[in-house]
Amino acid sequence: MFTVDNKLISFVFPSRQKNVLSDRLEKVISLTRVHSRVTHYSLALLLSIFFIFLKISLDPLIGSLTPFIFLFPAVLISAWFGGIGPGAVATLLTVLGIAYFFLAPGRQLQLIKFTDLLELTVYIIEATIVILVVHWRNKAYSALSLRAAQQSIIATISQYGVERNLTSFLDKVVRSIAYTLNADFCQLFEVLPDGKRMRLQSGFGLKKDILRKAVLSAEDDTLLDYTLSARKPIIIKDLVKDRRFRQSSIFVDMGVVSGINVLIPGTNGPYGILSIFTKTRRDFSRHDVEFLQTIANVIAAAIERYESRQALELLAVLSTYKVATFDPQKILGGLVRLIVPLFADFCEVYITHAKRKVELLEIESKSREKQRILQELAKRYPPTSKTKSISASVLHSNKPKFIPYITSRLEEEVAADEQHLQLQRSLRLQSVIAIPLRIRSRIIGVVTFGNFQKGRIFRERDFRIAKEIAERIAVAIDNAMLYQETREAVKARDEFLSIASHELKTPLTSMLLQLQSVLHSIKNQSLATFSIERTMQMLESTINQSKRLGKLVNDLLNYSLISTGRLQLEKEKTQLDKIASDVVSRFTEQAKKTSTPINLFSENSVTGNWDRVRLEQVVTNLITNAIKYGAGKPIEVLVKDSKYNAILIVRDHGIGIPQDQQQKVFDRFERGSIKGKYKGLGVGLYIVNQIVQAHGGKISLVSKPKEGTTFTVELPKNN
Repeated sequence: MFTVDNKLISFVFPSRQKNVLSDRLEKVISLTRVHSRVTHYSLALLLSIFFIFLKISLDPLIGSLTPFIFLFPAVLISAWFGGIGPGAVATLLTVLGIAYFFLAPGRQLQLIKFTDLLELTVYIIEATIVILVVHWRNKAYSALSLRAAQQSIIATISQYGVERNLTSFLDKVVRSIAYTLNADFCQLFEVLPDGKRMRLQSGFGLKKDILRKAVLSAEDDTLLDYTLSARKPIIIKDLVKDRRFRQSSIFVDMGVVSGINVLIPGTNGPYGILSIFTKTRRDFSRHDVEFLQTIANVIAAAIERYESRQALELLAVLSTYKVATFDPQKILGGLVRLIVPLFADFCEVYITHAKRKVELLEIESKSREKQRILQELAKRYPPTSKTKSISASVLHSNKPKFIPYITSRLEEEVAADEQHLQLQRSLRLQSVIAIPLRIRSRIIGVVTFGNFQKGRIFRERDFRIAKEIAERIAVAIDNAMLYQETREAVKARDEFLSIASHELKTPLTSMLLQLQSVLHSIKNQSLATFSIERTMQMLESTINQSKRLGKLVNDLLNYSLISTGRLQLEKEKTQLDKIASDVVSRFTEQAKKTSTPINLFSENSVTGNWDRVRLEQVVTNLITNAIKYGAGKPIEVLVKDSKYNAILIVRDHGIGIPQDQQQKVFDRFERGSIKGKYKGLGVGLYIVNQIVQAHGGKISLVSKPKEGTTFTVELPKNN
């Protein structure tokens, strides 16, 4: 037995080759075991006949030498190589041979003498003792050989580790167990993620078409459920008579009688169950149980190494991915092509924009047909607040989803309509993981991994890997977006500097020309030709230009304070209606020149705790904006009081703002679609928005092109 097991080790676990033990070899070894009994009994027969005829042939030479000593080696050799049965056969044959050939009564059909009978009795007793001693010796040696073979198997499996193909490794292990313990069946059941079912991952002595396909229930007091509940090795002496658990059909069909079940431990619970069974009743020893449990522990360690290596290899591949562009879509395209099909059968990534607008950034599948269906689903049923899809639920809850099994009931629950349901079912999804893409506590999207290959199911380890992948995808997207934002910021800065230099230079140039003209008139004109009125006009123009220059400088200073976080409010009891009235009064003269009447509607004493100077800037910028873009039409300024807030409304009837530009006007350096037509730095409304937010309020607008714009400011009165 020991020699055969060593050969099995070399065949099952070759040092350089990765071939598995062939079915043909299994049959040859099985036949060898069947014919070994016939060989042993044949050997006993041949040895008995050989020594009897040898004694007869040598009688003329050795004379009357007792035949008992001469024929005893036949019994010894038969017992040594065959055990009790062949030894007993050799004893019987030699006794009959002695009685017939070497004792006188045998040939003359006379009664055996008492002395001869005594000698035969002693011979039988001695032979029996020798047979038993040899049997015990052989049994002890076989046990030692078996223990040595088991240790060799354990050492080889531990040293050999695990192949790239985990399934192949497990198949080899169960073969070696079956041959070492001389079992008819050996199975490895894997606990599925729900913990209620088990899949036949590997097996020996079973039909190959059920491997990795047969799924058994681990509920309802079955043998598997009993083993999981007991959390210790289970020895079955007679499966039919054992009343501790309900019979499973697969074991009944196999016709098993005796066996052993041990748990394969795992980090987060048992990985599965390792079993051996025989078709005949057998009393398994403590050493058999220890051997099987040790193998189960080795398998668990090998699986952990395999899973860790797979995860590290995948993450290493993602880490070494070279980014040749900062386009988020192109970056993701390369990443998901690495993920599919190495980690999942498909991967899709959505990102969110302002107002929770969702955009499909990338989708990849190993099947073109399935990818077409996924794209159709993404187009018709995107993960918005109106849908119940898995990706939508992750975006709404900001929590990851791990669904190891996609059931028909779940498909019906998330389907928006019948067509949606049919598209989902055509994918034949098996398992899904959806992870929110999070950057600095902000959700920027969701990545979904899915499998539609039958039997490919996500597990807890895959869930952990998916989180790692999601983090890397989020970082890649964030880096790309930051790069684009930086480029846009640099572009906006350059544009702003260009505009600022132009806006600052224009009033300075005008002021210089006016002053030079006044100075020239004073120096070169006589009092008779000197025009005081013209000089007053130029000086007044110079004052206006200096005011404009001062406003530009103030805007720049305010922007600098806001952008560096140094904007400070000096709050005091302030009347918003008084501020609005003062600002409107200052703009009355300018409004008359542009034929833009300003109408103020104010409730008495709208009072709150605000910074007066900053609110003057808010009202001033809004009215300036209304005059600039009001197209000479009336402007309404309304101040209202509510229970908790003060409300300021500035409405013009000018050119309006296009819908797609309305949110941009509150950004820095933005002037919507009117760039180039009107002067300004593009920071007025940005400053207004920041001041209002600093007061704990909010500003909104309603606008239609060619109908005007209404800005509404809400300020908490006691913030």
